Amino acid sequence: MRGARRRLLLRLLFGIGYILLGLIAAALLGSASAEPGRYILTFSGALLGLVGVVGIVVILFIPLFDRFRPEPVIGTAPSGASATCFRRSPFMVATGVAMVLGFGCWLAALAVVLHGTGHDVWASLVALGAAGSLWLLVPVATGKVKPGGLWITPSGLEYRREAVSWNLRWSELDGLEYPPEKWTVIGILPSTGGRPVPVDPVVLRLDLGARLDVQRRLGRLWNRECVMPHGLVCVDCFDVAGGPLLIAETIERYLAYPGQREQLGTEWSLPRRAT
Repeated sequence: MRGARRRLLLRLLFGIGYILLGLIAAALLGSASAEPGRYILTFSGALLGLVGVVGIVVILFIPLFDRFRPEPVIGTAPSGASATCFRRSPFMVATGVAMVLGFGCWLAALAVVLHGTGHDVWASLVALGAAGSLWLLVPVATGKVKPGGLWITPSGLEYRREAVSWNLRWSELDGLEYPPEKWTVIGILPSTGGRPVPVDPVVLRLDLGARLDVQRRLGRLWNRECVMPHGLVCVDCFDVAGGPLLIAETIERYLAYPGQREQLGTEWSLPRRAT
């Protein structure tokens, strides 16, 4: 309960912050017709408005997804094995694309304005920035970045989130924790520059001597999975079908009863949430 209240408070604070950004953006755009500094006000307001709108949409998505979270399904894991699939919503990838695309277009428009006012050097630099921003979308278009999810197969677990993935055999898994001890486990997010932050996932404990090979294909933008202390690995369930409790119960069941793992990938393996 304490963890749920804390998450609710954080969402409320972020929501208020994004609303304030939107109001500041509206004020800047409303006064943009006044001289001097017309272009500065217009572009500053547009950028703040973009961040505010995307942030508010994400904040609204969280409770809606919790309420209408989809159930796991039968499908095929990336390895080609039949699996019980806990798919991840494509929403966060879509918002990331929207944010990068919006910022790239904002830089492109700024470059056009700078060129029109005779600042060709600055226009060239900003145009290069716009091209660099849009280049970040190439991995999404080529399939290197996907929403992913968790696939539980007869041989183990396969996990993917955006450009991060790993595989774990049942023999390498010792157990799990949900909720994690003390409600949170300290992990490291690449986007924080190596600063430890609290995370609240399903935490898997690796067997003694097991080594998890985590594939991180790209840089920070599409590499938002937390880095855990040695011997632990997290399954981020924020936007995954079924939710953390159902995922934890499913893993615990097949870890405790190895003879039932052949059911995975069939209708018999589909867990259902209590109604």
